[in-house]
Amino acid sequence: PPNGAQPYVKKASGFDFNFGLRIQVNNPNVIGATFSMIKAVAYYPGHQNPIGGGNLTNVNIPSKQNTTINFPFSINYDASIDPGFSILLDIATKCGLTGGPKSKLEIDYTLTLSFNVLFIPLSPSFQKTANIDCPI
Repeated sequence: PPNGAQPYVKKASGFDFNFGLRIQVNNPNVIGATFSMIKAVAYYPGHQNPIGGGNLTNVNIPSKQNTTINFPFSINYDASIDPGFSILLDIATKCGLTGGPKSKLEIDYTLTLSFNVLFIPLSPSFQKTANIDCPI
């Protein structure tokens, strides 16, 4: 995980998985881009409460270059948002903790990009799904 965070942190009613998502950006344009903030909010599929996310400030994407961004991201499980333990059971199953094979965790997220165009602040949002390896 970036920023010296521990990969796994146990809490009284849950846990955190902290990791970095390596995002490869290819900018073939003659103009670079600078984002004042890139923010992601994660949701477990079928659930409305956020289960993690991350943000990064002052991200510069140079023109005509490939850039790798190490985006800090965390999954924050708390039993209070999972009354039937369906999220926990799904994570345990997909991480192979219930005896089956490991599979990828599906995470829905909303990505918000903040930047200025001609001194006008813009913050478009996109909804996406990521499939990540179980961090256990």
